[in-house]
Amino acid sequence: MRNTDYIDFNRDTVRTKTRKRIFFAVFAALFCGALIFTVLLALNDFSIEKFIGIEETGTSDLIEDESETEMNEEPAELFSDKDALGMLFLCSDGKEITFCDIISFSKAENSVKVKPVSPELMMTYGNRELTLNELFSSFGVPEAVSAFSEKGIEISRYISVTEPNFKALIQKLGNIKVYFPNDVDFTVDSIRYQYFSGTNEISSDALLSVMKNAFSGDSALSFQAQAVAGIIETYFTPEFFESDNGMFSQLINLINGNITAFDYAEYKNDIISFLSGNPDIIVLS
Repeated sequence: MRNTDYIDFNRDTVRTKTRKRIFFAVFAALFCGALIFTVLLALNDFSIEKFIGIEETGTSDLIEDESETEMNEEPAELFSDKDALGMLFLCSDGKEITFCDIISFSKAENSVKVKPVSPELMMTYGNRELTLNELFSSFGVPEAVSAFSEKGIEISRYISVTEPNFKALIQKLGNIKVYFPNDVDFTVDSIRYQYFSGTNEISSDALLSVMKNAFSGDSALSFQAQAVAGIIETYFTPEFFESDNGMFSQLINLINGNITAFDYAEYKNDIISFLSGNPDIIVLS
């Protein structure tokens, strides 16, 4: 039963005045609070999400920072230019994925975006739930590309390279400049690797070891994407494609994928034109 508050006309007038003061004080506090809330809300474009601290996400970013969560929740929002060329770049030891990135080349946005992908990302293939690593190990890269398509991420070209061939590829290109978020000091096979925070130039022989062992978890994914971005920024220039020294043929022989010499011949001028515009190289978290 609903409780009813009865008004007592015989109550003490002093107590009544006190209650009135309390009532008006509370009312004034609530009014001031509501006014402050409205002002803050207005400063945030009347967006509750902005007000409570949820950053508004653009079409080129994902809602979460975790790679797996990002891909699962907002796959269609990974890259904002839906006409961009998507390419999968995957390195493995032959059985398991060493690192994996999706690279988007956008002429409209004049950008190259590199998105690291965790080998533990859950994928769906043939009505089965598998990690990307399991999918690659059991089926292969083309099947992984198909699974990405199911997530709304279209990939038109893919490159798969083994660890030895990745080392050979970088040796042909040369040293790579990569940014280190903090100092790194570790040893692999009795070889010590030590780098200070900031941009460091990594030799071709050391790059893969650093990409595999310098960091762990999300930090490793981010660093690996930074290294791939460094390769693109340093060596994939108009001069590289304009030179006719047979380098492309040497590199293409070190990789597996659906990029051919015919692609190179057909799109060479378009590639040079795109790179001549100095596209932004962006690493997505």
